[in-house]
Amino acid sequence: MKRILGICMALCFFASVAVVGGCDSEDTKNYDVPISWSIGGSSDCSWSIDGTQTPVDDVTVTVWENEGDEEPYDGPVTVSCSDLEYEIPRLKRGTYFVEVVGLAEYEGSELSILKESMEITAPHQDSHDNEFVLFQAKGAIHVTWSFDNNQMCGPNGVTSMDINLYPEEPVDCNDGEYTIEEVDPFQENNNLSIDALDENDDVLFSGDFADNPFMVLPGEVYEAHVVLE
Repeated sequence: MKRILGICMALCFFASVAVVGGCDSEDTKNYDVPISWSIGGSSDCSWSIDGTQTPVDDVTVTVWENEGDEEPYDGPVTVSCSDLEYEIPRLKRGTYFVEVVGLAEYEGSELSILKESMEITAPHQDSHDNEFVLFQAKGAIHVTWSFDNNQMCGPNGVTSMDINLYPEEPVDCNDGEYTIEEVDPFQENNNLSIDALDENDDVLFSGDFADNPFMVLPGEVYEAHVVLE
């Protein structure tokens, strides 16, 4: 009986030591994880904009715990593009979603012209090279709408909005907005129009964006409000 009691006390002692940090645990470590990048597979930090080779001076590195998170875990951190590598510091064990964006000057403004993202692991796995091959970023169009009679969807008998640049099903009118993703940049002939539909898919109102035609830049979320009559 005394022997069993002694074993139990010893086990309790070692367990308490581990809890208060007497034993080294992998879960408490932080890891520096290396990444690298290229510009379309090249080490030359430049990109063709409107036929002109434009320098890509810097890149930003942003880390999220999960893809789609609103708040980043770390960053964005700005690094010289010519470094072609960066070590993300002090990540806890696990997986992270990382985005690398290449910045360039366009018409007097800094443009997020190149982008690539992927999942990385801490600690770094030798089987994964963590190389980001940057290509031209897509843009987006944030579409909003209203009616010229100052009424809302319900009083106007409208249930859905058929957006011509979004070839999928019409979107709910009551949402008041919709973002069209993955828009090709530098296309100067974008023309946005909306048909407002009732529950039978009959057109009750229509409207065109006042600034048609328009162009979306890489990495830009273009604001487009349409008034329907």
